[in-house]
Amino acid sequence: MQGILDETAVILTSDHGESMGEHGFYFDHFEVYDTTIHVPLILRHPLGVPSGRRVTDLIQSTTSITPTVLGLYGIEAPLYIEGKDLVKVANDEEQGDSVIYSNQGLWTAKRAMRTREWKLIKTTHKAFWDTPERELYRVDRDPGETENLADDEPEVADRMELEMTRWAGEQLQGKADPLDLIVSYGLPIYDWVEIVSRRTGLLDSYEEWRSRVDRAEETRIRRGSAKPPRW
Repeated sequence: MQGILDETAVILTSDHGESMGEHGFYFDHFEVYDTTIHVPLILRHPLGVPSGRRVTDLIQSTTSITPTVLGLYGIEAPLYIEGKDLVKVANDEEQGDSVIYSNQGLWTAKRAMRTREWKLIKTTHKAFWDTPERELYRVDRDPGETENLADDEPEVADRMELEMTRWAGEQLQGKADPLDLIVSYGLPIYDWVEIVSRRTGLLDSYEEWRSRVDRAEETRIRRGSAKPPRW
């Protein structure tokens, strides 16, 4: 053996999770529920990473990989790089994140804010999926995000929405919000449906596909189906 593993950092993570029936979605990842945004992050380094340590703090994982790798090899991360040195977090030298923000702008247009206790989801455009405009979950008690408390806890929802709006403004520095631009141009999902329709010859246009979806929904309502499908 050449001993390469003894000086190599191994990092295992994912860019997203996958819905397998949660919230009525199957085999997809176009939402900002925890089934999509809560991903694994496993680090191994023979010299720098404590063995068997599990961090339960909130972590903006993908943005934390760069400062973590730089720290493992003694390189100070530039100030403009976001994220945490996760080795320092694992060694209790730093704390994890108090809040995490997520965005979705391909299939729908949504922004989410998550703390250890609460999760707020604000929908700018839901495309053709039947989801609320505002969702609030007590994730420390309801990790599956099954009970929307937006109407029951309006003060919490309003406070979090204001904080999320301020955060977005700080990030954008006067520039246009990408989610608003995407909605004004048209979400990519519309073009994708159009392309598939043309290639397969099954439908003439997105409008025809949308019409079929609406008719199916009307049929479901007339028949009194208990649970609507997630389109």
